[in-house]
Amino acid sequence: MNLFERFMRRRRREWQKFRDLAADLWTLCRQNAHARKIRLRKARALIVFFVPNATICNGGLMSIAVLASESRKLNLEALVVSVLCPDVKRPALRNRTFPNEETILRFSQVCRLTRLEKVVLHIPEYIAARFCGMLTQRQIAWARSVPDLQINIMNQNIQLMPPADSWRNLFGLAKIVTQTTAHARYSTQEVCDCYGIPLHRFSTYSDHAGWPFLPQEKKEKVIAISPDSRSEKADVLAEIRTNLSDYRVVEVQDMTFMEYLCLISRAMFTISFGEGFDGYFCQPAACGSVSFAVYNDEFFPGRDWLKCGNVYTSWQEMTDRIAADIRHLERDRAAYEAIRKEHLDLLSRIYSYQDFQGNLRRFYRGEYDFYPSSANASKFN
Repeated sequence: MNLFERFMRRRRREWQKFRDLAADLWTLCRQNAHARKIRLRKARALIVFFVPNATICNGGLMSIAVLASESRKLNLEALVVSVLCPDVKRPALRNRTFPNEETILRFSQVCRLTRLEKVVLHIPEYIAARFCGMLTQRQIAWARSVPDLQINIMNQNIQLMPPADSWRNLFGLAKIVTQTTAHARYSTQEVCDCYGIPLHRFSTYSDHAGWPFLPQEKKEKVIAISPDSRSEKADVLAEIRTNLSDYRVVEVQDMTFMEYLCLISRAMFTISFGEGFDGYFCQPAACGSVSFAVYNDEFFPGRDWLKCGNVYTSWQEMTDRIAADIRHLERDRAAYEAIRKEHLDLLSRIYSYQDFQGNLRRFYRGEYDFYPSSANASKFN
């Protein structure tokens, strides 16, 4: 690299730093303007949803945005705000990778501007163990100054929920620590007793209005796959490449939510390599497509899902059957539509807007689904 190239590279880095600084200053100004608009200083009760990232699209981030929006509709006496997790270095005003109306504030901004009587802090499960370590001494003092402070751990993925001992220090900030769940499968007394805190199921909800829909005859020979990593993925894809060479496999990467919906509406099939009972499995049916997943006891609501033609008992079964099943459904439109409609019908029994709102309403009234048994009630107090 010659002297001129090194000079130009250094100038590009400096210019990028200047652009980032200007963008951050603009974001800070917009956040301050929003705080004034919602009269943050005047608030006496606050509900805070911590957002771990504002630049990517995933089911967890989308569900947090929905929870914040719906909580705002229910809690007329409390101000509901979304804030970036304290360890995120650059400020963000909005997550533009999926449709939502949430304006994101800074937690330091909330602590500086408010003197509150009641606060509920909703934190993602995977930061629960290090949440206190993220806070400054000023933020810790603010939290301890709130007479009625509740910390709620949003247990959206049981595999990411840390051991109870690792987040015991949360009781140093709040007298009340609870957890809310996304899946019915781990919304149980057993899980409640395991962590020794009240458990309440929030569930999830998606409004399919405006989602793209294409019937099978208009779809492309595309198989959309989730970006999850697992050892069995290579075997499944090898089977597809060998026996379904006329299909194009597209992995969901670096897409907005609307781009993703357009993909799964065009794709004849989708495969989830992640949780199984996730968006990659549940959402395609609403877009007119058939999706496949492997059953597991951690996320699927019950073993009755094994009766569905698009759910396999193991990864080996998926590998052995996936090519033949796709060929069969590709040729038999009636069978294709039957599986899709059965999938939608089962989902409609689990998720409804009325139930979702009712769950939220009961949580804010302090009416939880499960309480620790007497042996575990004061385990972490």
